[in-house]
Amino acid sequence: MTHRIFTMVGLLALAALLVSGTGCSGGNGGPIIMRFSHELSGTTPKGMWAAEFASLVEEYTQGEAIVEVYPSGQLYQKESDALAAAAAGTIELAAPLSGMASGLVPTMSVLDLPFLVQDHDTWYSLLDGPIGQDLLQAGEEKGIRGLAFIPNVAGGIFNSKRPLRYPDDFEDLKLRVPPMPVLEANMSALGANVIAMPAADVYMALKQGSLEGVVTSGPQAVSGNYWEGVSYCTVSTMAIASYPVFINLEFWNGLPDDVREAVDRAALEATTHLRSALGEIEAEAWQTLEDNGVEIYYQQPEEVEVWREATMAVYDQFQTEEIEDLVERILELG
Repeated sequence: MTHRIFTMVGLLALAALLVSGTGCSGGNGGPIIMRFSHELSGTTPKGMWAAEFASLVEEYTQGEAIVEVYPSGQLYQKESDALAAAAAGTIELAAPLSGMASGLVPTMSVLDLPFLVQDHDTWYSLLDGPIGQDLLQAGEEKGIRGLAFIPNVAGGIFNSKRPLRYPDDFEDLKLRVPPMPVLEANMSALGANVIAMPAADVYMALKQGSLEGVVTSGPQAVSGNYWEGVSYCTVSTMAIASYPVFINLEFWNGLPDDVREAVDRAALEATTHLRSALGEIEAEAWQTLEDNGVEIYYQQPEEVEVWREATMAVYDQFQTEEIEDLVERILELG
């Protein structure tokens, strides 16, 4: 019954969106409306960023612009669909995982290559500097402008079978991975049996045993009550997930200068605030999972080297001239 009600709410929201047309132009017709679709709950880092961003846009424009946030997949269950809708102008804003954006912005896939960056300071230098700006601007030829990267906590590989320390531990493990080609290749290289499955089905699949593990973050695992179906989590810096925020380019170009400045300011401040809070958010999530019986294991340096060696072929699999150039630039960051 709950699922049926949720589905109906989503359909009604989508119907209202389609009837309303593209974002309002403001002026005498009322405030400028920007519709922002994402698939996570408001308690996750992405959900927190979206809520603060919306609040700051309204504040800095004094109500001239309003961001309507549609969380939890109310409009689009798939992040790639939300991004395509933003590019088409059906909605104004979307924030998929970098790997899910690679369908429209292929260079985004560089951010998922294994063990390219292993600490958040270097990661933020990458995203805040010329490399990050180049990645965000690469979407413009597809009709989307990058605003910012929503930061996220370290990823975890959750499962119901055993601690995952070496590639042999992954053998035939039925593992759900977000639909991101590089990340799927990473897990396959380690020996996992990668399962394609909508995020909404993961909880029940873990409970029933048809799925044995899932790659996600601590806050998302808490939000989804995944501890009811898993017993172990390995925390790894194989890839540090981020969510590029894109806005429809034609809509952006039609905004007044002061609104564009306010949107950029809001995106920057929401990002800065979330980064400062991530440590506490992450610690709270791991503690909640441990309190509910999940054994948290932090990958050790000698294990990182074994995983790195096992996944090096992924670089060749996704190598292009642009990706190779970006990898060289990233490695120069140290």
